[in-house]
Amino acid sequence: MEAAKKKAGRPKTVPRTRPLVLDDDADRVKLEVEIGASTASDLGEYVRWVELSSSLTTAEATSKTVDFALRKVFQRDGLWQEHRRGDRRPATSSASTPKHSPLPAPASPPLPPPTGAAARDAKETGG
Repeated sequence: MEAAKKKAGRPKTVPRTRPLVLDDDADRVKLEVEIGASTASDLGEYVRWVELSSSLTTAEATSKTVDFALRKVFQRDGLWQEHRRGDRRPATSSASTPKHSPLPAPASPPLPPPTGAAARDAKETGG
């Protein structure tokens, strides 16, 4: 008898049949923002596609799309996540350290006395 071998690796996912933005429901708050014309055009096209893929109204599709997109940006922005953690975890990025020290720079050490020809010239001129 042959034993069935299990395939290594991650199992295949079921192919998506609807937009990602339809996977989450959340409370809504009205917020008005201005965006670039190109982004607005892309958003309009995407919203129409979400509408065609579901039974959502334009307003619902727009809301879900913008909410989803912003949540993904916030999740992927490492510096933002670090900022949100605040003092709970020390910063590991050089971007969060101050560029200028608040303390004055240490004074330069004194130069050694001149030697050779420079010493002789200094004695002759009295300096």
